[in-house]
Amino acid sequence: MVKVNSILDFLGLIAQLCRNGNDNFRVFISEGQAYKTFTSVGESSLSTSKTHFSFLLMSDIYQVFFSDTVNNDEYKTIKSQLVDYQDQENHSFYITQFENIEIKNGFVVIENELEVI
Repeated sequence: MVKVNSILDFLGLIAQLCRNGNDNFRVFISEGQAYKTFTSVGESSLSTSKTHFSFLLMSDIYQVFFSDTVNNDEYKTIKSQLVDYQDQENHSFYITQFENIEIKNGFVVIENELEVI
């Protein structure tokens, strides 16, 4: 299992698999509300919602894990890029959304399939 520190690295590995003609891999995703932050500016307050997400790439060559917490809008952009890339590659890989994906004691724990994208 490889953990990457950047979403660009994760997406780059998907692109590399596609360029090499490997169409036998899956991308598992999970997402959820992380927290809201409130900032007071004068008499008004701003709220920022965060999304915590995990992506797991499973192929016959390697397994890659990436997890982060970002603003909701940034997450929507990341997920949209992933789905758009899947469309560009004629669905040569599958994306499946789960309730939760995490690493516990060195094992990948995947809970409750929600949908196939």
